[in-house]
Formats: sequence, C-alpha cells, structure tokens
Amino acid sequence: MHSLKSATFAAAIILMGCSQSTNAATVAFGIDMGTTISDLEVDRKVSETEMVIAVPNPHPLLSLYSATATASAGVCVVVGYAPMAAREDITRTIATIRSQLDEVYGENTNVPISMDATQLDAWFWLGDGDLKWVSVTLHGERDASEQAAMVKWTYRNEEDCNVIAMPNPFN
Repeated sequence: MHSLKSATFAAAIILMGCSQSTNAATVAFGIDMGTTISDLEVDRKVSETEMVIAVPNPHPLLSLYSATATASAGVCVVVGYAPMAAREDITRTIATIRSQLDEVYGENTNVPISMDATQLDAWFWLGDGDLKWVSVTLHGERDASEQAAMVKWTYRNEEDCNVIAMPNPFN
C-alpha cells in the first residue's frame, strides 16, 4: 500500500512538469530555505525536527504554521493550516488559495486520490530556485460536516532534514 502511495505521488510530480513556472515566489510566509532554528519564532517543538512557529508574513485564511528544520539543514518545509470548518467554508478557502497560487506559479496539477486515510484531494505546483514544490491538500472524512486544509512549501533541501545527525560509521 505504501509503495502505491509513493508511486502515485511520484507520478503526480512527473505530471507537474508542465505546470512549472519561472520567476515565482520561493519563500513561504517569509521563511527562506535553510533559515536557522534560532532565527525562527518557535511556539513549541512537536518533535526533534517539527515545530509550531509564528511566521513573518501570515496568510489571512491560515491560522497555524509549522516548520521542519534541523540544526545542519535549517528549514526544509513550511506548512500553513486552515482550521477545521464547515465543508463549504473550507471549499471556498481552498479555491481562494489555489487561485492565488495559480496566479504565482501557473496552473496546478490536481491529484484527486488520497495519499493517506484523511487526505481527500491534493493540488501541486513546481517551484523555482530553492523551492521544490507547493501543495494544497484537503483533509477530513469524505462525508464529514467539517474539513481542514493545509498549504505546504517543500524546499530543495528537504532530504537533508530526513538524515539522522550522527558520525558516519562507514569512515
């Protein structure tokens, strides 16, 4: 099952090639790729690499932000969250954010299949420079009266945040 999700995600990234823009914004909510943890306004740590943060340039439709960062790589991913709301309100929030991102990055690529149990829909844009891609996802139970949205900026140093910091035992 995991390999099917990975293959689907990889196919979505390949399909996004035609949606790549040039000269688009590459900074998420005022947080650059590689920003050091000490330069972030951390509200609380969720794990060794995940933290809830305050951002310099918040979006009016998003209420919570998180970052994935390590001491060696700095910030690799920034995520903005729209709060749980009535399905109609979240649909309008997503439509607004998608339209704004289409304006900046060009037309999105829609992947209407679940990547996980609560993801209902996803849209992707390829980035330029330090930005690898941007995604908007709809979350919740398909028939639930309330759902949520997530906007995720993934930087090119994302893999660096996945490496466990340790001496190399192969040297």
